[in-house]
This record gives sequence, structure tokens and C-alpha cells, in this order.
Amino acid sequence: MKKTLFFCLMALHSFGQNKEINLDSKIDKVTVFLSGAQVVRSAKTSLLAGKTTLRFQHLSAKLDPNSIQLKAEGTTIVSVKHEINYLDSPTKPQEIAKLQTQKEGLEDKLAANKSMLTVYKREEEMLVKNQAIVGQQSGLKALDLKESVDFQRLRMSEVLTKQLDLDKAIKKLEKEMAQLDNQINQVAGTRGEDQAEIVVTVLNNTAAPASFAITYFVSDANWTPSYDLRVKDISKPLNLAFKASINQHTGEDWKEVSLSLSTGEPQNQGVAPTLSTWYLEEVKTVKALKFSAPEIKRDEEVSIPTLLQGRVAGNGKAPMADADQIDLSANTNYQQTVKSFDLSQHYTINDGNDGFQVELKTAEIPATYEYYVAPKYDKDAYLTAKVVDWEKYDLMEGNMKLYFEDTYLGDSYLDVSNKDTLTISLGKDKGVLVTRTKSNDFRKKQSLGSNKTDSRAYDIVVRNMKRQAINLIVEDQFPISKCKEIEILDQDAPEAEVNKETGKLSWKFSLEPNKEKKVHHQFSVKSPKAMVLSLD
Repeated sequence: MKKTLFFCLMALHSFGQNKEINLDSKIDKVTVFLSGAQVVRSAKTSLLAGKTTLRFQHLSAKLDPNSIQLKAEGTTIVSVKHEINYLDSPTKPQEIAKLQTQKEGLEDKLAANKSMLTVYKREEEMLVKNQAIVGQQSGLKALDLKESVDFQRLRMSEVLTKQLDLDKAIKKLEKEMAQLDNQINQVAGTRGEDQAEIVVTVLNNTAAPASFAITYFVSDANWTPSYDLRVKDISKPLNLAFKASINQHTGEDWKEVSLSLSTGEPQNQGVAPTLSTWYLEEVKTVKALKFSAPEIKRDEEVSIPTLLQGRVAGNGKAPMADADQIDLSANTNYQQTVKSFDLSQHYTINDGNDGFQVELKTAEIPATYEYYVAPKYDKDAYLTAKVVDWEKYDLMEGNMKLYFEDTYLGDSYLDVSNKDTLTISLGKDKGVLVTRTKSNDFRKKQSLGSNKTDSRAYDIVVRNMKRQAINLIVEDQFPISKCKEIEILDQDAPEAEVNKETGKLSWKFSLEPNKEKKVHHQFSVKSPKAMVLSLD
């Protein structure tokens, strides 16, 4: 009876005692956002009856404490707390330890070479002093003097040669050490000395195994879309490879994790704007007396908002499209406001990695190819690809590498702003030859009274040197008069579409292989004799 009571008391004591267990968890899945990442970890342990404090260690110090979520099976969670461990430094990766061992070996060699260099410098000083002593001893025989001088010369030569060899060896070792330092820094990345810990208190009625899933958001990670666009020839569809470039400086390595890329941005709050009351009041004006901007004249009435208005210059970006036959290496999941790409393979992305490339999908895109040429300014023909119904494809803005007929053309940009048709510029094609010449038959100059008339005519010839028929747009222009003294007369451009407001001429036609086509336009300009015009 006493033994039974003793064991019961021991069990009650054990049940009431709080135990502590340090746990290492494994990263199972990472969802990378356009800014930041969500990490999912798992861990298992065996728990005794009563309260137990679990300390999940070696977590990123950059995790957001407000984002921590914890699920448990086999136990009841009492409390969850976030802490920073300033005492335990993270375990050095095996690769860094190996590099540091190599560096230590180089340091030993460097120290030995520097010591030997010091020895040879001391010997050089001693030889110089010996030469001075020998020169002062006049009692030496000529033969002895010659032997002494020969020895001094030979030894000095050997000493100086050794010094040169050691100097070279030291510089080589220092270079190798600098390379190792760079490699160590690259591997270490932004790995900090601090670590986060999640401290969890759980309660069990009986001893049992338990499993845990920890989810948290961490900063200093992101992904950006990019594309490889290839055109084999203009008779085939576009081939598009949709890629992602991942950067991660979270302070923890992602080893063989399930990876998902999301278009969401959790750090940017999606709060809808609210309209405040719109009050109207008089806009004060000031005299713009000392402004040199060309649009503001002296003593002109200018509103204050106009004077403060900034200017924004934008860069032109070449747009692009996506696919009909999609070869997916990532499954696309659609949510209410974002989409994500779940990759089928597992990946290892270590801390400090920039530009880690993964391919999301490839696609064959139906496209219409068209050549554009404006020979007044450029004799080269530019190939463009046009894609309709691009909205049905999962495309995002991003950098793009262009390849045409197995030749790298350069970098461009995929712009997916609202357009009915995406137009992609594929650069110059030397397989289309273009000339623009003046026609002397129509070129003339006449004078009548106070006025003169100048006439011009141009012939544009396009030749298709490719194996396929091509579609072309050829553009030129008529001049437009901005004053009543100048008149544009005798305008003629057979087969061209004419924009009367801008004077732009457009010829659109197809051209068979090894064929050429000539287009013609002409005009006359009547102006005062004293007026000088640029007509060519």
C-alpha cells in the first residue's frame, strides 16, 4: 500500500513539473511572394504527461512575430512566444568551415614565406657589411681577395633570387586568400549572429508522440518574372519560356523544399481608398518674372500648382505575349486577388543566393509577323510579332531575352498593360533590303513673281531575300504647312493610306520570296522666294 501511494505521489509530482525540450524543425515548404516569403516548418517529438516547454531553435531572426501560426497534433497548446537568442551563434555551414580550413593552411604558408624572406633580407644586409670589411683589409692577397669577392657575388645573387621567388609566392598566397575571403562572404551571405526562437508551452494528460507545423512570414526574399522569347522563323509560332528569378537573404537555408511562387504582396495592405470631402477655393496666382522654363513667359499669369508641377519622362518598353500549348512545370492556382505557381520539383536555395533561376512553363504562341520600315530615317527593316487574346495567359511584366533564327538579339521588356494586341519588336532583319531614292524626273524648281515652287519625288524599293513570303508596312510622309505662305501641292502616293492631319503615308502589302516592290510618292511646295525650307 505504501509503495502504491509512493508511486502515485511520484506520478503527480512528475505531472506537475514543467519540462523543457529544445527542438530543431525542418523547412518543408516555402511560398515566395513578390516581396517576402512564407516558411512552413515541421517537427516531431515525444511528450510526457504534464506541462512541457518546447523551444524551436535556429529560426530566421527576420521572421515577423505577428505572422507566427502553430498547429499541433497529440497535445494541447497553452501558449506561444517569440524570442531572439543573442547567445548562440548559428552553426557554420560545412562549406564555410571547409573554406576556412583552406584559408588557415594558406595563412601558415604565408607566415613561413614571410619569415624566410626576413632571413634572406638579414643575410643580404650581412653580405653588404662583409663587402665593406673586405674592401678595408688591404693585407689580403690578390687570390684571397678574388675568392672572397667571387663568393660574395655568387651568394648575393642567390639571396636576391630567393627574395624574388618569395615575393612572388607571397603575392600569390595573398591573392588566393582574398579569393577565399570573397567566397566565404558569398556563401555566408547576410547570415547574422542572432537567431529567432519560438517558445511553446503544451499540456498532455498522458505521455504521447506529438507533431507540429510552424508557419511564419520572413522578409528579405522575393521573386521577379523573366522570359526567353525565341522565333525559329516567321512561319512558326513564338516560343516563350516563363522563368522566375529568386533572391533570398532570410538568414536560413532552404534545403530540398517544396516551392511556390505567389503574385501576392502581404506587406502591402490591400485597403480600399475612401473619398474625403472635396472643397473648392480660389487658386492664387503669382507673377512669373524670373523663370527660364520655355513654357512660361515673362510677366505671364501662372497658377501656383503649375509652377510646382513636376515632369516625368518614361522609357519606352517593348511589349510581348504568352502561350497556346503550355508545357507546365508549375501548376497555376488562382485565388480571389492573386495567383501562385506550385513547382513540381524540390529546390535548395541557400541564404545569400541572388538570381536563382527556375522555369515555370514554356509555351508556343500563335503570332502574326510583320515587317516595318521607314527608309527616310532608317534603311533597315524591323520585324514585329503581334499576339491577340493575350489576356487568357498568365503573364506578368518582366525582362525578356530575344532570340531570332538562333541568334541572340538583346534584351527587351514585356509590358502587359491593357492592349487589344501585344506587339513585340524582334529587331532588324538583314534579309529584307530597302532603298529610297529621289526621282530626278519630277525634281524641279520654278519661280513665278515673288514665289517659288519646289517639287520632289521618291521611289522606295523593297526586296524580300528570305525563303518565306512576308508582310510589310512601309511608311514615309508628306510635309505639313504651318503657315499660310507655304502651300503643299501636287501630292500623289499611289496605293498608300494618307493621314491628312499628320502627312503620314502607309503602304501595306505582302511580298513573295526573291521578289521586290516599288512604291512612289511626290509633292510640290509653293513658298516665298526669300524663305529657306528644308525639303530633303
